[in-house]
Amino acid sequence: MIDANNEVKFSVRLLKSVFSIYLVLFLSACATIDPKPFVQFNNTANELTSIDAIIGDHGSTLKQKDMLSIATDPNLFSHFALEFNANNPYQYKYKFTATEEPLFIKLDRFQQGLNELNSTFIKYTGLLVKLSGNEIANNADFETLADDLNTNAKNALVSLGKKPDAANLALFSTLASTAAQAYINNKKKIHLEEILVANQPLVNGFVDQARVALSILAVDLQVSYDLQQRLFLNDWLQASAVTDKETLTEKRYKNNEVMIKTLQMLEALDKSYIVLAQTHKDLARNIENNGFSANNLLIQIEYVKKRYEDLKKANETASTQ
Repeated sequence: MIDANNEVKFSVRLLKSVFSIYLVLFLSACATIDPKPFVQFNNTANELTSIDAIIGDHGSTLKQKDMLSIATDPNLFSHFALEFNANNPYQYKYKFTATEEPLFIKLDRFQQGLNELNSTFIKYTGLLVKLSGNEIANNADFETLADDLNTNAKNALVSLGKKPDAANLALFSTLASTAAQAYINNKKKIHLEEILVANQPLVNGFVDQARVALSILAVDLQVSYDLQQRLFLNDWLQASAVTDKETLTEKRYKNNEVMIKTLQMLEALDKSYIVLAQTHKDLARNIENNGFSANNLLIQIEYVKKRYEDLKKANETASTQ
């Protein structure tokens, strides 16, 4: 004979067991997210600001030669003035054409774009920190932050002279925004992974834009170098005294050293953006196993700084000629 009371007790125990299993699974999915990997990524990305001034500093060493050209060319001097945008009282540009723009001004504009680019990415990593730390209370707040971020991304690329399709200017995709809203509502770790995975193509595209800008800058610097080399050769051919030829040879050597160190620095900077994209990808892969590290990015940024110090010394040596 079946004991009804025992059957009820067994059913209750079974129900409790099943409920406990589901509760464990639910809590695992909704467990408090460890924001430390996101904070580490954000802190390391902030190191990018330490290399923002590098390009501009190098540009200042080229200014003296460019200013001499402007001072002796009526056309260049007439274009050495600002023109303003009637629709934006804060916007300005020089009147130089693309082909006559002095290199030091181009480098200054490039530095501004690089500053904005790095600043935008830092804001992006900061937004990830806010999400992982549950600092964003609702979807409306997130949308405001994401919209501001995407606007900054567009401005950064425009400053770098880029005019890509507006759809490719975002750093938060529609898919990632949907995942972010799901995370805000449910606090499930899987949604944070979805954000990073959905945004990886945009991060890659953003990095590609920066790398293309760097390669264009390298070519511009090579054009300036070639011009200087032709001047050296012309002066050398006209020199009659051996001591004059020796002096020109030494100047040419120092000029070569500056160019070599410049290309080494730009290459190091280029690689830092590659590592930046890879670090973002690694973050998505390692949320679960807590194996994330941004050390490779930090090491690469330190390498850029070292290459800049080498260039700085080469510039100082060349300036004494």
